Amino acid sequence: MSNHTATQQEPKVDFGFYAPIPRIVRTEYKMLTVHEKWLYVCLKDLCGKNGTCFRTVATLHEETDISTGMISESIPKLHKAGLIHAEKKRR
Repeated sequence: MSNHTATQQEPKVDFGFYAPIPRIVRTEYKMLTVHEKWLYVCLKDLCGKNGTCFRTVATLHEETDISTGMISESIPKLHKAGLIHAEKKRR
């Protein structure tokens, strides 16, 4: 490595909160689609450290850019797989 390269600094990027995803989600949950796994990643990020969030499907759509239909289909599958606990709340 040259001295010129060694003196250059990497730009600082603030990524904010991040959500660690267990490798097992990628490697062992073969029955889940890529879209379902991506929703899990988004939910993990939204729920933060306490692991709880209360969002409507419409709000999840706005926050994740995943279609409401895909969210509605995926949440029960993630719940059945044991990755999340999801309940429908009555208004």
